[in-house]
Amino acid sequence: RGVSLSPYSPARHLALATVALELNSYATAAREAHRVTELEPEITVSRALEGQAMLLAGRLEQCLGVDYGPHDVVRATCTFELGRESEATSIVDSVIRSIGNDADNRYTDVARMADLAVYYAWIGDAEQMMLWLERAFDLSPMGVWGRVLNTSLFTRMRNNPTTSRLLD
Repeated sequence: RGVSLSPYSPARHLALATVALELNSYATAAREAHRVTELEPEITVSRALEGQAMLLAGRLEQCLGVDYGPHDVVRATCTFELGRESEATSIVDSVIRSIGNDADNRYTDVARMADLAVYYAWIGDAEQMMLWLERAFDLSPMGVWGRVLNTSLFTRMRNNPTTSRLLD
């Protein structure tokens, strides 16, 4: 309803994209996130949401085609899922090296840390997932969006009783 009342509001489309991702409606999430980028290219989180929706939908080649800006770890996640682990590791290592290099923009570091937490949750590395979750939350009370934590991106971690408790 919000989108129909304010079709040119990036915030409305972003809200719909995050809810759709949480509800496993990946086509809607990808479409709405893409619409946010069309309406307001400076909102880079929409690119991450679009890629995550494509990842969850199994649209891996399309996931690689998104310009992620500071969210390039999403590309690494899709690359990993395609079986190109060394290439994914190279992207992740590059992003980790970039953290802290932009002292004027803590948002960028929080976004990268949140994406790293998602990446490590996806590949099943609970220790690294928690490291990056904690770092993201140390920099910002936003850390990782609660709606993203509730998505299938964290299913492997939620299926493990220990990591499930930590996520909660």
